[in-house]
Amino acid sequence: IERKKGLDAALAANPDIKLLDFQVANWKSTEAFDLMGNLLTRFGDDIKGIWAANDDMGSGALEALRAENLAGKVPIVGVDGIKTAVDAVRTGEFACTVTSDPFWQGGMGLAIGYNAKIGKFDPAKEPPEHREFYGKAVLISHDNVEEYYKTNVESKPEIDWNDLWGRVTGAIRA
Repeated sequence: IERKKGLDAALAANPDIKLLDFQVANWKSTEAFDLMGNLLTRFGDDIKGIWAANDDMGSGALEALRAENLAGKVPIVGVDGIKTAVDAVRTGEFACTVTSDPFWQGGMGLAIGYNAKIGKFDPAKEPPEHREFYGKAVLISHDNVEEYYKTNVESKPEIDWNDLWGRVTGAIRA
């Protein structure tokens, strides 16, 4: 829901971009593949870019583009930063992907609980942005994909597990 709201806000801020269609592929690459094939038949050269609410659907769309020799010619934007999408950014078949850093999310979930348990802080006394929060998202594009690949795919990311709130960007908004 929030990802769709973000798309709608971006389209509203860029009225020169025309949304040809919006379809749901249920977070699955196989459904996105079939859907993209249908959209290519329906819209052809009018398709100038693809936004996918997750990288798996973006990967399915990419396979449909590959089948038509359009990979790298129609930019794809995905969300999640999975290795398949990062590889596609490296080859120029995805314009970018965005990751919310699941390695940090999972590890920090444990670090926060551990630090509360050992008495480093009292969760009840923390502000809302330390109780339910968004973490920093990272855009992975042509400009930074090689560095991201080296530090997050080929190796384990370096994270300071004592910096509990360093990547917090704010409290979750309803």
